[in-house]
Amino acid sequence: MRRHVAIGLTVMAMLSVGILGACSSEGDDTASTPTGTSEVGTETATATPSVTTTVEASQTPGVAATPFAGEEDIQYAEVTPDIAGLSSHTDSNQGEPYKYFETWPTLEGFPVLADEAGSQVTSWRQSFEEQFGPPPAGSPIVQEFNASYSFIVASGDVIGIRFQVYEFPGAGGVNLSHTLWFDLQSGEAVPSTALLDGDAALRQVSDLAIEALKRDRPDLNIPGGIEDGASPTDEHYHSLGFTPDGDLIVEFDEYQVGPGSSGSPRVLIPADVVAPLLSDFGRRAQAEVMSPSDSLDLPDTTAAVTPSATTPPTGGVDCSVEACIALTFDDGPSGPTTELLDLLRDRGVHVTFFVVGVNATYQPSTVARAAAEGHEIGNHTFDHRDLTMLSKELITDQITRTSDVIEAATGKRPTLLRPPYGATDDKVAATAGMPLILWSIDPRDWADHDSQLVTQRVLDAASRGDIVLLHDIHETSVQAVPAILDGLAERGLVPVTVSELLGSDLVAGQSYRRAS
Repeated sequence: MRRHVAIGLTVMAMLSVGILGACSSEGDDTASTPTGTSEVGTETATATPSVTTTVEASQTPGVAATPFAGEEDIQYAEVTPDIAGLSSHTDSNQGEPYKYFETWPTLEGFPVLADEAGSQVTSWRQSFEEQFGPPPAGSPIVQEFNASYSFIVASGDVIGIRFQVYEFPGAGGVNLSHTLWFDLQSGEAVPSTALLDGDAALRQVSDLAIEALKRDRPDLNIPGGIEDGASPTDEHYHSLGFTPDGDLIVEFDEYQVGPGSSGSPRVLIPADVVAPLLSDFGRRAQAEVMSPSDSLDLPDTTAAVTPSATTPPTGGVDCSVEACIALTFDDGPSGPTTELLDLLRDRGVHVTFFVVGVNATYQPSTVARAAAEGHEIGNHTFDHRDLTMLSKELITDQITRTSDVIEAATGKRPTLLRPPYGATDDKVAATAGMPLILWSIDPRDWADHDSQLVTQRVLDAASRGDIVLLHDIHETSVQAVPAILDGLAERGLVPVTVSELLGSDLVAGQSYRRAS
């Protein structure tokens, strides 16, 4: 039996570079920054005619690679599906033995989505660990792994997800991309190459890509690099998708077909050229991208998720009179967030949620509910990158995009920023445009998924003016909250939001760990 789910669909153009922060090493202060805009080569009159966004109007249009540092010219069709039961599974740590943040979608009634997406992300992080290993004890080297996602189609019987992965082993970060597809007719996950009609079609796509890269990207000057990195294998063609016009995007990772300084080359194959090379699933996927429907045909039957009724915010607490302590929750919204909101509503407690933009994008109703119930919503950047490793432009992008998502969900822009990992420096402080909210109590719920241990650590350290770091992405952290609230009450401590604790006279760029 199939579930025909109505969805509200927001469609927008997604820039391939810079917007999600994982397509080029331009924003990594430790990597070289490509600056050229070299022209693409002209084609002969016999080239297959079509129009691309990456060639000069005077050129004969057709299959083309993006010009050097011009990957942003190719646009995916990013969508923001509003589907009952859509959530995110998120995990992160604070840097032991290395910093990582990873998130992937979950959908009630279609467990294959979370199972396959989670398996992919987990395998990438395990590969990162095996390849680079943790730095020696006492080493100043800081490593980071980051994986986030976006929907490139969620319509009819097709779901497409684009993952962006950033790996920083200690010197020279690398950005990777990967698209994962789901055929809802069969209920199975399929690789990117399932869009193509077998090995012969893959070889033809490979030939087109190699020809375009050689012609249009003279900066890819490693001998044999293009032929080796773009040879016709599933591994090399792991990131395929469509533009809103149905053109096929072939995306290569940094270092795959040339030096890392050349970024992530992309080849655009026009819709009419790629049409005979598509499989049945590929044609369905292309059609859904070009003309998305307002429903999603899931293979399982499950009841729609109904949000809990909201309660109006209560009056604030006077922390000059009461012994206040601020509880904060990072990295959501995620699966356990709704359970936490129910619990806090029943207890009449208000907290501050520092939300991650990528998760808030796909759970706006959860963010809206939290705000409606009197909780404070803070900014935790879009995909949890270490801001000290980014350029000022990408720091601004990480913050602004998240504020936009929060405002769209709640009607109000956030006024507080928590930098991921608590990592800040003069550059971050000067760029943030908001007060930086750190913490004075870290019960390490991200490391020890033990509710009793987390509760004990909070209560042993708790005193008036503290800011407590917790994460609503962990079920064990949410399960610790009732005992934490009971223990705080026994100690005469009143849980409040950060703004209630610190007041409104905060300075942009200044870090705050607790109330003075």
